[in-house]
This record gives sequence, structure tokens and C-alpha cells, in this order.
Amino acid sequence: MAEALAFVEGAVEVAAEALQLDPDGYRISRDGALSLLDADGRTSVTGPAPIDMALSRGSRFLYSLNSGDGTISGFRVRADGGLSPIGGASGLPNGANGLAAR
Repeated sequence: MAEALAFVEGAVEVAAEALQLDPDGYRISRDGALSLLDADGRTSVTGPAPIDMALSRGSRFLYSLNSGDGTISGFRVRADGGLSPIGGASGLPNGANGLAAR
């Protein structure tokens, strides 16, 4: 199973065992301990079968490549490390893989 990690100043988004639908968000304390950003563990909702993630320079935006429906989900990274949906893209060809952000 693939996992994608995106580090955000003091928080870490862990999304995607393949076929997992939602990113899990964790806060990293100064002593290195992890705690969930949201009580249910769901920081946001991506499209089906996220297989890759990319964090923009400056950690302002996070993108998820969703192989289940050929889309990319976009999120603004909030100051607390949580995610707010911003839209994305659709119509990617079957088998698309790999994602990079600037």
C-alpha cells in the first residue's frame, strides 16, 4: 500500500493508503508527539483512491491525485494544519500517476 506524507509547519498530513478516501491530519508537538487534528481523524475529503500528494512551496496548498475518478483535489492549508477544499481538476487519463506542485 502506498502512503503519501506532506509536512506542514508543525503538522503532518498522512493521506492515502491506496483506496483510503480521506486524509488523516496530525499535529506534531514540540516533543515530537503526534495527535489528531480532528477527533474523527478526517482532516478533509479527497476523491476516490488517492495515490499521491504534493505540497506547494511555502506549504500553502496541498493537492491529491485521485486514481479512482481521474481527478486532482486541491486544499488550502490552514494555519493549524487543517485543510479547506479549493477545487481541483478532472478528466485525467486512466493510469495517471505522480504529482508535483510549485
